[in-house]
Amino acid sequence: MKAVLFPVFPEVPKFINSKIAVKTIDESIFYFNGEMAIYHHHKNDCRSFRYITSQTIDIGNATQMEIARTFGVSKESVKRWVKICRKRGGMIFNTRKGAEKGNVLTKGKLREEQSALNMNMSVKDIGIRIGVKQDTLRKAIQPGRLRDLFLKKQKKWNKQKRHKVNGINLMAKPHPVWHVPMNKAG
Repeated sequence: MKAVLFPVFPEVPKFINSKIAVKTIDESIFYFNGEMAIYHHHKNDCRSFRYITSQTIDIGNATQMEIARTFGVSKESVKRWVKICRKRGGMIFNTRKGAEKGNVLTKGKLREEQSALNMNMSVKDIGIRIGVKQDTLRKAIQPGRLRDLFLKKQKKWNKQKRHKVNGINLMAKPHPVWHVPMNKAG
């Protein structure tokens, strides 16, 4: 996997070309056309940077090479951003990729699996019975789409067991007599 090249923003005002300049003010990056600010974004906001530079190129105020040279990013990256912006629109940079949801666990299968988990069947047995991989079931249990009552009971039992030594509950609140305040003077 290739490393992501983050843009390098100039500390002093820098001209991208004769029309557009860029300047860092505090934590924000400002783009100017003459004396008028036309865009700004936070310096860590790469999505906005890609959107702004793509729009600037698309409307003809800068070239891909000018953007690549000014911010120290590859020309291929700039080409890709412009292509995405032209093909899908600028709002594509504002969308975040979420976790992909597979179609293996349908609502019907989820109900079946939950009822089997409620009857304390093991994940392995449920997977064999329904025809779903164990790992798929575990991935449904972890974010909470399925609740494994057996595992919850097991965790609770292990937690109680860990806090007892020789039959004494170490997690119990101390008796008030055990904590006698010491005299500071002496």
